[in-house]
Amino acid sequence: MEMESKDKRGHEERLRRVLLTKRAEFEGRVREELGKKMVEDLESLLGSGSELGDLSSLDLERDVDYEVLTMYTENIKDIDEALDRVDEGTYGVCEECGEEIGEKRLQAIPFALYCLECQREKEGWKGTGYDTRRTERGT
Repeated sequence: MEMESKDKRGHEERLRRVLLTKRAEFEGRVREELGKKMVEDLESLLGSGSELGDLSSLDLERDVDYEVLTMYTENIKDIDEALDRVDEGTYGVCEECGEEIGEKRLQAIPFALYCLECQREKEGWKGTGYDTRRTERGT
């Protein structure tokens, strides 16, 4: 029984590390995207002969791709929720049917909420032929 508990804790720690690594990756992408846009705006502003005092009027919003930033921040939120599920012992269990989510799917999308079948149903892919090809790949 004690060995089983150690194995479970080890598995949970591996899952936690994977999720934290993915979280750090998305945080880095957000910082990179924001930094890139700020540099572009600064170069544009300075190249136009404007004074440094004009920096306060720099409109970062016009250039930042909010869809990309939203996607990254949503992924960070999803990872935080997956970390909560690891703590609760429900990580890797489909929220729709209660079955385990496949290992390949969790490797591809570590914050997946649904098994492949339930995800297909939610997205409307079931019975289209596309779902069969994805099953063969295991994602």
